[in-house]
Amino acid sequence: MRRRPDLPHQPLSAGIATQDPQLRRRLEVEHAAQRLARFLHAAVALMQVLARACGHDHLRGFSRNDLASWHREVADLAGIAWSGSAPDLAAPIRDGSTWTSTSW
Repeated sequence: MRRRPDLPHQPLSAGIATQDPQLRRRLEVEHAAQRLARFLHAAVALMQVLARACGHDHLRGFSRNDLASWHREVADLAGIAWSGSAPDLAAPIRDGSTWTSTSW
């Protein structure tokens, strides 16, 4: 992938799937593999912590019931629980001389 001249701040891609020979030469496969392995091990360790926090003894114990989103639209799209609060239940906010819950 080449940098577009009309987007001067666009980062260069050093992706694995690149067809640009210059970018392919820059890829240090062994170093990239080690970084990917560290990332995957760290991700699994964090998922294990979350599984234990949800009361599971293994990652296989996770289910849709363990998921929630604070963003109502995301929850609706994903078909998971919404963990936000309705505007009338939110912490009150001062709006002129009265308190409302939508002015944060």
